[in-house]
Amino acid sequence: SIHCASLDTLENVGIVVHDEQGREYLRAAGALISGPDRVRLPARLVKKALDQCAPVVLLYGREGRPPMRVGGGRVYFGTCGYPSAVIDWQSGELRAPRLADLEDTARLTDMLDNIDFIMPPLSPDDVPVEFVDRYQWLATLLYTRKHILNQCYGAAGFRDLVAMASEVAGGQEALQREPFVSLLVSVTSPLTLRADASEVIIGGAEHSLPLFIFAGPMAGATAPSTLAGSLTLANAEVLAAIVLAKAVNPNVPVIYGL
Repeated sequence: SIHCASLDTLENVGIVVHDEQGREYLRAAGALISGPDRVRLPARLVKKALDQCAPVVLLYGREGRPPMRVGGGRVYFGTCGYPSAVIDWQSGELRAPRLADLEDTARLTDMLDNIDFIMPPLSPDDVPVEFVDRYQWLATLLYTRKHILNQCYGAAGFRDLVAMASEVAGGQEALQREPFVSLLVSVTSPLTLRADASEVIIGGAEHSLPLFIFAGPMAGATAPSTLAGSLTLANAEVLAAIVLAKAVNPNVPVIYGL
């Protein structure tokens, strides 16, 4: 019932897509443009995109590590979280997170057998805020061989990631063949795909890099107050992003994030 309600929402209400290129990809795939930036997605278009999704996505590590096979009930563990403050493990001081903390975390993660992947668990406060994503990628690429899941700040951030990761992999073809990075993409509630999120989805799809797509509705604020209503909205938002990804590249690996 929730999924059917999500399909009805996408077809009759639609989603706001702030990126012109994203709207054009969706229009070419069969979506309907309503007004300057609202896109309505027929149910058949959503079904087609879901039919193109693989049941298992391979997330690679480096230096011969076996890939994670996401799907089929398998469970993996990784780091997560973006605290505004950390406790210094040496002094006990409560302070802002630093780049060195992220580097130490990446080193520790690399050594722990029970941690399968790393999602940068903090945003360093001692680097320029507009480049935080690049420093997160840099620290993890330098200090762990495990799979890295992280965000990019729009098209520019994505281009810098591809340049760094391709250098590590030995070229873009090698990176695409066994991608050891995947892209965290958030859809904004209610029913909004920001330009930077659309740019990352398009870039990731063009380069066949795995996309981890999730929504963050707040019940009673940016989403209905009921559990069913919030789930309907969140599901619609994730589905819309998947449709965009598959409109760019039907073979791009996508993961439905919770």
